[in-house]
Amino acid sequence: MNISRRTRRWLVIVAAIVIVLVLVFFTVHFYKTFNSLSKIKVLVEQLGIWGPLGIIALQVIQIVIAPVPGTLVALASGYLFGVGMGTVYSMVGIIIGTAIVLLLSRWLGRRIILLFMKKETLAKWDGRFQKWSLTVIFLLYLIPNPLGDMVSYLAGLTAWPMLTLIIIAVLGRLPFVAVSSFIGHKATALSAEEILLLIAGMIIVGAVYYLLRNRIEKLFLKKST
Repeated sequence: MNISRRTRRWLVIVAAIVIVLVLVFFTVHFYKTFNSLSKIKVLVEQLGIWGPLGIIALQVIQIVIAPVPGTLVALASGYLFGVGMGTVYSMVGIIIGTAIVLLLSRWLGRRIILLFMKKETLAKWDGRFQKWSLTVIFLLYLIPNPLGDMVSYLAGLTAWPMLTLIIIAVLGRLPFVAVSSFIGHKATALSAEEILLLIAGMIIVGAVYYLLRNRIEKLFLKKST
């Protein structure tokens, strides 16, 4: 049976709408269900010996569809499994999630990013990523910034090899994940003053980046030839 071009176009549009609605539904459901450390803890404990896979899966999901901050999952991982293994489980999820995002970005191009970002915003950031060095991309993974996990989607549009980008993501995310796992592991032992001090430190790091972001970009920006 031959299907006209107009019919195929409408089928693609309908299929795209259905996929978007499904993603929105699961994102909202995921956010409502796992938006606190205690809820993630309950979920992982219910999984028993499969608990580490639960943490890995949560990290993958939050990177691909970004419904909750990854820090929350890293905190839960440290709280449940200790600093060492908590960090390992989180990083495994980050590696898998980053690889999936890079593949989606390279297979589907800018269409997948437009699901999360306005066209004008994408044009601005896309142009920058095409000029930036790996050092700048590493800094975006290392330092908290408004892009969050969109860094991987935008990095996927560049010509840098996937393996290189995954290594950069791992090196950039590792310090923050390790610190989050440590805080999660010590959550019940830390005093209120220590918790406030750690939170203040994170806020200061974010504020410093925000204030110096233009200088950082100019410092490592590669001029297009």
